[in-house]
Amino acid sequence: MLFFPRNATLQPMPYLRRHLRGNHRYYALVEAQGRTQQQLQWLGTYDNARAKLEKSRYPDKRDYLIQLARLEGRYSLKDSPELPHQRFQVLYIDPPWAHRRNQGQYQTRRNMPDYPRMTFDELVALPILELAETNAYLWLWATNSHFGEACQLIDHWDFEQKTIFTWVKVCKSDRTKVRMGMGDWGRNATEHLLLAVKGKPKSFGDRGLRTGMSQPTVIMEPPTSNNSEKPAVFRQLIEHLCPNTTRLELFSRHHNPGWHAWGNQIGSLDQWRGGRL
Repeated sequence: MLFFPRNATLQPMPYLRRHLRGNHRYYALVEAQGRTQQQLQWLGTYDNARAKLEKSRYPDKRDYLIQLARLEGRYSLKDSPELPHQRFQVLYIDPPWAHRRNQGQYQTRRNMPDYPRMTFDELVALPILELAETNAYLWLWATNSHFGEACQLIDHWDFEQKTIFTWVKVCKSDRTKVRMGMGDWGRNATEHLLLAVKGKPKSFGDRGLRTGMSQPTVIMEPPTSNNSEKPAVFRQLIEHLCPNTTRLELFSRHHNPGWHAWGNQIGSLDQWRGGRL
């Protein structure tokens, strides 16, 4: 995540970079120079990096401390902005699932997320009913290992599951080839977007969306370059199938036209728009 000055210049600005050495994480302050990076200051481990940043005179010190906490996975959801005081017809949620096997300790480079995780009980406690209109659609992402918990969340939140859209991860260079992932019980290559409803919202057929009725529920897309980020095609799918609705994305990392967003990483994956990311 780059921190650009508010005055909209494209001059390179320093940012934090995480280095992985075995099971240990180290941090450095670097500056982008074209396609290369110049290291400005080695910060060391998380504790050392935090101490050095707190003692520094960097004008963006607070931003660096927040980014450091995000990269280390210590940025608490308590630091998120307040939830909206309104109800929405569409809720789009990609939960920060806590992995049971490595909860609290990540054993490989691949499974070290740069965002705070939530337990099942913490997810259940989200005030979803207070955010949903009487007639509402819920779009909920689930990994293969958390599919059962996702179904339980739908029940706890008093929604009724209707169907499942499956994202098959393919190679960017050849979309006919499945991109194999990691896993303890199989090489995972899919994630699932569960659709559930509350009340009596119109079905896609009742809305006259015949293209929606012919929409395949298996979508093949390459993964993005950012950890856990979902392809934009799924947000576009929701906009198409649920037009003219009020929409809220929880745990969002983007600002998107026509959407409200909530989370403690909003804007962290936005493209530069003449201000801070």
